[in-house]
Amino acid sequence: LAYATCKVPVRILGGEADIVVNNLFHGWNAARLLPDAQFELIAGAGHMLHHFHIEEVVAASRGLLEG
Repeated sequence: LAYATCKVPVRILGGEADIVVNNLFHGWNAARLLPDAQFELIAGAGHMLHHFHIEEVVAASRGLLEG
């Protein structure tokens, strides 16, 4: 995998109640492999974070822009 060559900060958000993706396995592991990544598990959230947890998605995006 080329994860180690990623040169930009990454934030991975996952829903705690997601029944489509195992975020603790996939999201956490991806964040662990990327040099400057953070993983955040959103309590009570399902798979479609960008529809139902817009504030968290925007906050993560702003955090990337602000450094």
